[in-house]
Amino acid sequence: MKKSLALFCALVMLCSIALAETTTRGIYTTPISPLTKWLNENDKFHHNHGYDKYERETPIGLGVDLTLWNFTGAVNDWGFDNVELQNKWDINNSEYSMFGVVQVDVPRLFNKVRGR
Repeated sequence: MKKSLALFCALVMLCSIALAETTTRGIYTTPISPLTKWLNENDKFHHNHGYDKYERETPIGLGVDLTLWNFTGAVNDWGFDNVELQNKWDINNSEYSMFGVVQVDVPRLFNKVRGR
């Protein structure tokens, strides 16, 4: 029973392979003509986009760094300088990003830990 079920599943999978020949409106070909007709006429199987637009372009954009807080006193002695909000807009890829950043002066931190 298991072998016949596996054979049936393999046969169904083999007969229902659809190949898209273009990247716009799909032109599918299958061994089963009603399935081919259904795939080519069904609106759920449109491919009306170019795949090249998913390739990232060279990032070129604008950025703004806003300093929200400058550390002073003992915190600054340990190397923590400030807290920034960094905003970036990539014009080529139409992407926006925002980061919260704490700036740390690592050599100053190491010197404080080593006791200098």
